[in-house]
Formats: sequence, structure tokens, C-alpha cells
Amino acid sequence: MIKLLVGYTLAISCACLVLLIFHKGLLNLLGAKTLYNQWLVMPLIATLAIASPWLAPALQSVCIAMGISVLPTFAAIVGYAGNNSAVTANITDSSWSTITTVWLCGAMAMLAVTIVEAAVLSGRGSTHIGRLRLQRTKSITTPGIFGWLTPTIQLPQHFSRSYTAEERRLILRHELMHWRRGDTRINLLAWLLVCSQWFNPLVWLSYRRFRADQELACDADVLAQFSHDDASSGTLAYAEALLKTTIHSSRDKGLVHLGLCSTHYGYHQGRVTMIKERLMQLKQRHTVRRAPALVSGLLVCSLAVIWQLPAHSESSQASAADNNKPLIPTLRVEPRYPQQAVEQGIEGHVDLSFVVNDEGKPSQIKVLDSQPEGVFDRAVIAALERWRYVPQDNKPMQVRMQMKLDKD
Repeated sequence: MIKLLVGYTLAISCACLVLLIFHKGLLNLLGAKTLYNQWLVMPLIATLAIASPWLAPALQSVCIAMGISVLPTFAAIVGYAGNNSAVTANITDSSWSTITTVWLCGAMAMLAVTIVEAAVLSGRGSTHIGRLRLQRTKSITTPGIFGWLTPTIQLPQHFSRSYTAEERRLILRHELMHWRRGDTRINLLAWLLVCSQWFNPLVWLSYRRFRADQELACDADVLAQFSHDDASSGTLAYAEALLKTTIHSSRDKGLVHLGLCSTHYGYHQGRVTMIKERLMQLKQRHTVRRAPALVSGLLVCSLAVIWQLPAHSESSQASAADNNKPLIPTLRVEPRYPQQAVEQGIEGHVDLSFVVNDEGKPSQIKVLDSQPEGVFDRAVIAALERWRYVPQDNKPMQVRMQMKLDKD
């Protein structure tokens, strides 16, 4: 479990790091909508990282067939160092369950808080306009939309006073665009990923950047609906609405601006910086570029997943190699030669199979063959039960051996 969590964390962290470092260049090259789509590869990366122990053998076979050598990776080096450090091994053996418990408790606590918050939001009074629900609340200062199945638009108390009719129309169009794009459901998936990586600062930074890019992409989709004649005036009204949102907004209470299945028109990643970026992007017009998006998505997957997968393959190879090495007992007891065999001058052998358990003791001892039959079996089994081996990473090891008995 702990190894899987480490591999999963490495894969997600690598993908996050790539998108954060190259974000500005990708935004200028691809545009807001295409860049936002890059974040959507995260669930794929998470899935591949979790499935990597099962995918590693298949990937290794493909590499061998293509004549590609699987080179050591950072994860493999870390694993190698850990396996060859007695101190690290001892710490891992004694604390892995504690680490797993802390991780699960943190993830469950985050889920509990966000689910309670979603329940509170859903329980507030609202009015209906068709399928759409409207809520007016004092707990937020910027409009937003939330919901899994039914959209609910939240409006601050000052909404009608603060914006003109045109600005209100554009803000509502922006929130409805979030719903049509499925952003609230995507946010749920993203939040679940954050919950699973609550200890990872790179994931928190990436989540903030993802939410900011979501707003940029939604802005671009709204502005794309304007006709050529209305583009200039519509963009100006949209920019004024954003500026007013900045003036009126302050940090919302609770986790609503980062919460489960919600979007906010005035989402602020350091309010002034975020609004400035959104205003600058209003001037840009990008078409969705599928080819660059596909290439960059594959690059992110390659860096985050393939980097990690060979570690599993190498680990499997190491285990296979270790399985082929004969186990040498640390304590060996010779069987007592039966008195009857001594008197009759009988020699022979016994073929056995047994399992070295996690305590280094032989167990499940079976006699496969003995010559002469039944003469030495009991003496050999009695001696073997007293043998001791070094435990093999707490993994049972199957052993097959032949014990010869002669008068010498």
C-alpha cells in the first residue's frame, strides 16, 4: 500500500510540476481553452499510476519487443537505496501502517468537511426558474454555481445593486457556461484527487492554477458567443463586470471558493493577479488546437507515468532474480540417522518442498520423493523444522531441496 501511494504521489507531482513550470508558455501557445484541457489528463495519470504495478510487465514486454532498454529511474534508485539500507528498511517496516492511517484520516477529514459544506449549501432556501435554482446569500460576495445534477446559482445580496442589467446578464451567462461545460462535476473529480494528495503542496498549487485556468477557459467560451459586431462592446462590459467583482469581493468564508462542485465568477488566486490575468486574456482569441493539446497531454503522461513504471518492472525482475537464488539457512540442524538404517547400512535421499514464512521458519513441509521410501522422512522433517532463514522482506518464500543421507 505504501509503495503504491509513493508511486502515485511521484506520478501526480511530476505532472503538476510540468504544467506549473511551463504554464505561461503553454497559455500563450495554446490559449486558455486548450490549456485547460491539459489539466483533464490528471485523472488518467492517477489511474495509470495506481494501475502501474499491473501495467509494468506489459510495458516491459513492449519495450523489449521494440528493442528499448528500460533504464533505471529516480523511483528505482530510491527503491534500490531503500532496499539496501537497514535503517530505512527498519523504519518502513515499523511505521508504514501509521503513515497509511494518517493519510486515510486526512483524506476522510477533507471529504467530510466538503460534504457537510455541500449539504449546507443545498439546504438553503432557493427559487426555481425551470430546472435552475437561484439562491441569495450573505456568505459570498461573488456569484457562483454549484451542484452535481441540478444547477444552483448563488448570488450575493448586493448583486442587483452592484451590476448593470448587461453585466448581470453576462455574469449569469458565464455561470451557466460552467454548467454546460460540466465544470462542477469536473471540480468534484479534481477535489477527490486533492483529498487523496492532501499532504502534497504541489497538488494544492496545481489545484489553484487549475481553477484559475477553468475561469479563463470559461471566459473564452462566453466571449466566443458574441457576434463580430457585438464583440467589442460585449468584451468591454465583461471587463467592467470583472473589475466590479474585484472591488466588491473579499475572501469568502469557509472553503466555498475552493469547495466541492462549485465555481465562482470572481474566483481569486490572489485577487488582483487573477483578475489582471483574466483581463489580459480577454484580448486574446485562440482556436482550440487539438494537435498541440494531444502532444502536450502525451508528454505529461509520459513524464509522469512511464518515468515511474520501470521501477515496478525492475522490482519484479529483482524479485525474480532473488527467487532463483538458493536460500542459505542461518541455522542448520543435521537429521539424526535412524538406528535401523545404520545397522543395515542404508543410504538414501529425501526430496522436500517447504515455505519459509515471515519469521524465517520452514512451514508447510512436504515430502515429494524419498529413497528408500519412508526410511528417512521423519528424521529429515524433524531436523528441517529447526532450521532458520533470514526473512525475505516479510514475504513467504517457496523452497525445494534434496537432502542426501549417507553413513559418512
